[in-house]
Amino acid sequence: MLQVKSQSLRKLILQGIKFDKYNLANLVPNLKVLTIRCSFGNPFENSFEVDQNNLQNLQRLELVDNDIELNRIILKTKCKLLKFFIINERKLSNKVKKEFIFLICQNYPNITTLCYVIDNLTFSSTLKNFYKLCQLQIRGFAYYNIPYSSQDYLQTLIRYLPSSLKILSLLNIYDYSYENLNYFLQALDIERMKLEVFILSFIVELDLLPNLRKFIEKAKYLRYIEIVRSDVKKQKDSKREIIDFCHVRNIKCGLKYQLERYKNYFCTYEINFESYIEIEE
Repeated sequence: MLQVKSQSLRKLILQGIKFDKYNLANLVPNLKVLTIRCSFGNPFENSFEVDQNNLQNLQRLELVDNDIELNRIILKTKCKLLKFFIINERKLSNKVKKEFIFLICQNYPNITTLCYVIDNLTFSSTLKNFYKLCQLQIRGFAYYNIPYSSQDYLQTLIRYLPSSLKILSLLNIYDYSYENLNYFLQALDIERMKLEVFILSFIVELDLLPNLRKFIEKAKYLRYIEIVRSDVKKQKDSKREIIDFCHVRNIKCGLKYQLERYKNYFCTYEINFESYIEIEE
């Protein structure tokens, strides 16, 4: 852990830390990028005030599998310059989730990029509060033993996606069915959005391709889409399908295959298209 003040340090990654003595904001006052993983304690000594301005220069923050109280203290810090925020916390009560969501909306009002692994139904219903959100990545839906269906979640997501969104990435969501993808394509009001990049892990089979084409035709701003196919044996046919996709609106298209014997493993085959745009800058 740092023990001397550093005015020049801009990026800091901490893992397995017990904060019990030092004020992180005093040690690294000009920090712009902060990652804290698997840690606990109070990084700001005894400063618990909601209106504190610790780390006021922070632009990117990542919180992963930390103690609840540590996350609470961090989220109470006002960061008006924060643009990029990742939170990966899977074991939170509904009460804590709602509290954290309130703090994020209140203290990080200018977020443009958001990535989360959390209870998606709870979190997604608040997306409308992020008025400046341009990039959204949701991952980890399959990790949860959830009491609601995928379609319940999709309905919530579709209802609250902000119109400012340009990049939407749905990753590691393996339990989406044919019916759910079809519902998503038809229910999402893509014409009101200026979505430019769409990355999804739905398994797209042949008979759904016409609906996906219609979706692309309506998405006037779309310039890149990435989809998943499940049958490796059909890769030659799939390449032709993807080439045909690109002719719908001259977009760039990525294709991944899911190997049936390794459900959560994706094998990517090379196709002539530009590298897809990742949500992390």
